[in-house]
Amino acid sequence: MTVPARGVWIDAQGAQNREHFDRGIPRYVTEHLRAIVHLAPEVIRAVSLNPALPLTGNLDWLVGSDVMSWSGSRPAQPYPAIYHVTSPFELS
Repeated sequence: MTVPARGVWIDAQGAQNREHFDRGIPRYVTEHLRAIVHLAPEVIRAVSLNPALPLTGNLDWLVGSDVMSWSGSRPAQPYPAIYHVTSPFELS
């Protein structure tokens, strides 16, 4: 399978846990996200974060990037080929 350019939308709000953003699931989400962005930046359309949660220190590297977006903003048509929820357990 080939992923089209800018064809992946990643929901990374699982990394925005106030209590323990530096360990457990939030750390896994952050490291997973870093690896994807580093290895295949051309496939990332957006990294979605929750505006109701704090932008914790583990995500500072996303600030100012062209892929960071807040959940609730819809992707431009056509919809991305892949919508990847990194942690359904950490959603608010």
